[in-house]
Amino acid sequence: MRPDKNTVRQLLSLSDDELIAVIKKLCEDNRIDSSTFSIGKREIGILRTVLANASDADIEAFLKYFTGGNKNGR
Repeated sequence: MRPDKNTVRQLLSLSDDELIAVIKKLCEDNRIDSSTFSIGKREIGILRTVLANASDADIEAFLKYFTGGNKNGR
């Protein structure tokens, strides 16, 4: 699956606890120790603001950065 604005809308529709669970799962799947940083209500609020304002270009830049330029999102 390639993340896009629809993916962002789906993420924004999740409750804070559900969104935190998704973030922790993504970290786990990518061998990132989520215990090394805080994921609380404040951070989720900031994340929601960033996601709500993300353009298609922002999403593309994010994917390019985190996938090493792989256009398949992985």
